[in-house]
Amino acid sequence: PWYLMPDYPKGSITYNMEGQINGATLTSFIEYVSSHEKNDNIEFEQRTLLLMFDQFCTIPEFIDYLSKRYFMKPPEELSKEESQEWKIVKQTPTQNKILDLINLWLSDYWIEDDTDNLQKIINFLRDASKKMFTTERGESLPNDIKEVHEIKTESNRNSSDNYPHPILPKSQDKFTFLDIDPMEFTRQMCLLEMEAYKKVHPHELMIVNKKNCKSDSIKMLTKISIRITQFIISTILSDSDPKKRAAYLKHAISICKKSFEERNFDLVFSVIAALNSSAIVRLQKTWALLQTKSKDTLEYCQNQISHNKNYQKYRHILKTCEKPCIPFFGIILKDITFTEDGNSKYRKENLINISKFHNMATIIGEYNSFKVPYNFKEVPFLQFWIKTNIIDIDEKDEQDLYDLSLKVEPRDQTLNNNENN
Repeated sequence: PWYLMPDYPKGSITYNMEGQINGATLTSFIEYVSSHEKNDNIEFEQRTLLLMFDQFCTIPEFIDYLSKRYFMKPPEELSKEESQEWKIVKQTPTQNKILDLINLWLSDYWIEDDTDNLQKIINFLRDASKKMFTTERGESLPNDIKEVHEIKTESNRNSSDNYPHPILPKSQDKFTFLDIDPMEFTRQMCLLEMEAYKKVHPHELMIVNKKNCKSDSIKMLTKISIRITQFIISTILSDSDPKKRAAYLKHAISICKKSFEERNFDLVFSVIAALNSSAIVRLQKTWALLQTKSKDTLEYCQNQISHNKNYQKYRHILKTCEKPCIPFFGIILKDITFTEDGNSKYRKENLINISKFHNMATIIGEYNSFKVPYNFKEVPFLQFWIKTNIIDIDEKDEQDLYDLSLKVEPRDQTLNNNENN
C-alpha cells in the first residue's frame, strides 16, 4: 500500500546498472539509509552517510534531520488498522535504523571534543527513550555523555596480558642501535605506530587534501615514516668503516624482515626507502660486504611491495593478512587523493555523487579495520630511546645525507667520470 512506500520523492535517488545507489539528495539519502525496507548493505550505506554529510550540512542540521525522521508521523487519512500497520511495518524499523546510525556515529565517527553537539544528541536520545520507554531498546539508550563515551571505548579494549617476553639489550643504561634486537625494535615500533595510527579520525582522512587540513595525527604518522628512513640512512653513514656500515645495513634488513612478518608495512616501506635512497645505494664497498642471505631477504621484501601494477602484490597481502596490521600510510593517502581528485562531488542531475563517497568509505573502512592493538609489551626505556633518537629529532636535508655518503665512500675516479658525463 501507498503509506508503506519510501518517503523520498521520485528522481531524488538514482541507481547504476547493477541496481546500486549512485546519486541522491542529502535528505533522500538519509531516508534511504533509515528506510524500513530490507537492505543487506545498510551498514556500509550508513558509514558512507556519516563520512559525507558534513560536506553538505552542519552537525546540528544533521541531528535535526535525524530527529524529524525519527519522530515521523503517520498520514492523517489512515484508518486505525492502517495506522497500526504503518507503525509496525514502517515507523518502528525506521526508528531502530536511526538509533543504529547514531550508535555507529558515536562509536566510530564522533569527534570527542565536540561537546555542544554531543549534548544535542543526548537530548534527542532522551526524547527518543521517553517515546520508547516500554521497550527494551528505549531502556538501553545512553542518557548522558559518560554513557556515550562508554559506547565509544568499549570496542577499543584489549584485555590480553599474554605478551611475548621482550628481548632486551644486555645493558639498559648504555646501548646502541645494533644492541636492540630487530624483533624487539619491530615490536616497539608496532606499538608506537599503532598508537599514532588509531588517532587518525575518519573525517581527517576525508579532508586530508584540503588546504586547511591541519591534522596533527596525520602529521605524526608521516613524520614517523620519514624519521625512520632518515635515521637508518644517517646511521649507516655514521661510520667510516665499511664493515661497520655493512653491520648497520644487515641490521636494517633484519628489521625489515621482522616488520614484514609482524605486518607493519609502514615500517617495511620506511626501511626500504632508506636502503633504496641515493645516499645508500651508491655505497658499493658497503654492499659488497653484505652476505647473500641478507641481500635475498631485502630482494624478497622489495618484490612484495613493488609499485608494479599499482602495488598489486602488496594490496593482495593486505586483503589476506591477519590483523593487527599497519598499512603503508602513503598508499592510503594516494588512493584518497585519486578518488577525491578524479570524481566530482555532484552528478549531472545536481544530486550528490554517492558513488564517490562509496569509494571513500571503502578506503577509510579498510583503514579503520586495521586498528587492532598489537599484543606486545611496552618497554618504556626502548620507546624513550626510539622517540629521542629517531622520532623527535629534526628532519635532515637529503643533500646533506648524500654529501655525507660521498665523504664516507668517495667516488672512484672512473665512477666520478661516468657520473659527471
